Amino acid sequence: MQNKQIKLLYIASDNNASSGAFLSMVKLCALLKKKYNVEPYIILPCSGDGIQLLVDNGLDYEIIRSEDWIIPIDCSLKFYLWKLKKSLKNIIAVFKIAQIIKNRKIDIVHINTIFSYVGAMAALLSKKPFVWHIKEIIPNSSAFKFLFTYSLSKILLNQSNEIITVSNAVKTSYSKIYTNKICVVYEGIDPTIFNTKPREILKNDNLKFVCIGEIYKQKGQFDLIEALDLLYRQGITNWSIRFVGRGQTDKLKEIIKNKRLQNNIKVEGYANNIAEILKDSDISFIPSHQEAFGRVVVESMLAGCLTIAANVGGIPEIIENQTSGLIHKKEDPNDILNKIKWVMSNKDKSQQIAIAGQKFAFENFSADKNANKIQNLYLNILNNGDCNA
Repeated sequence: MQNKQIKLLYIASDNNASSGAFLSMVKLCALLKKKYNVEPYIILPCSGDGIQLLVDNGLDYEIIRSEDWIIPIDCSLKFYLWKLKKSLKNIIAVFKIAQIIKNRKIDIVHINTIFSYVGAMAALLSKKPFVWHIKEIIPNSSAFKFLFTYSLSKILLNQSNEIITVSNAVKTSYSKIYTNKICVVYEGIDPTIFNTKPREILKNDNLKFVCIGEIYKQKGQFDLIEALDLLYRQGITNWSIRFVGRGQTDKLKEIIKNKRLQNNIKVEGYANNIAEILKDSDISFIPSHQEAFGRVVVESMLAGCLTIAANVGGIPEIIENQTSGLIHKKEDPNDILNKIKWVMSNKDKSQQIAIAGQKFAFENFSADKNANKIQNLYLNILNNGDCNA
């Protein structure tokens, strides 16, 4: 297989241009096609705004509608039965995907997240190897669980030729249900869009903060608002912040209004110029309650921001506290406040930390490095049935 073109079927779990998993998939497939002898064909589960990214990168795709197998851990019986009924369409999806595998003479199937399982079923039906690229922590999650029984999910996961996880934190969460070897391959970001040169931050009297990500409780924006409210009440008002992302924007605006922080805080919704926003900011906050990896953490570091993030999931694998960024306690507005005040009292040291973080992110989380490891993994599976990426 070393010189033979690899025909890859890549199964997406969404069709969302702002999804980190989708963005990583597009960049990976584009690099595999451009730099390696891989021809990807992408299956999308629904319509969406991600299609334009595929077109722009010259990637072929097809929409085969399917339903994911993840549900809220506290969902009602009515919701469970509704979700189960909707999942019946997956039977059709499995056979359609299996037909594509046959017609296109697919060599290997790559499933982009744990949310989708139809690709695994189709690969098994077609007797083709498949890898599961897991970017979420579902086992032991306080928010989500598998639609089907734990045993059935475990059986299907263990039929994969390899599981790839985006951090050691994710690997640990699946190690009890997946009995084969798990490869850790960190997500890759294209550093060129951030013009990764050291830049001065924290020099102006009014400091510029930013928080990027889908807005809901588990992403921690409401914790950050509490910290900023405490900062303001202490008479420290020489700052502004932009909240960028879809989600519970109305709820966030209501809290901001009630706390009378409208002059300092702007809620902007979705934006497609994330790199420019980050390069115009001093500090980037990622106060999530859980992060499997933390794509925006790496993006913030590449853009030269001082990155302040929660001590959860894969984030401590990216940031070393006081060396490449700052780490705060999970769901702790007071600790976020303390980190902000420390930065304001230690601007020169904070500048050094941001420069070190930028260098570390550039050296360890490039899209090229990610694509190379995935390519090697494919070759090892196709040649040896093993993973040594």
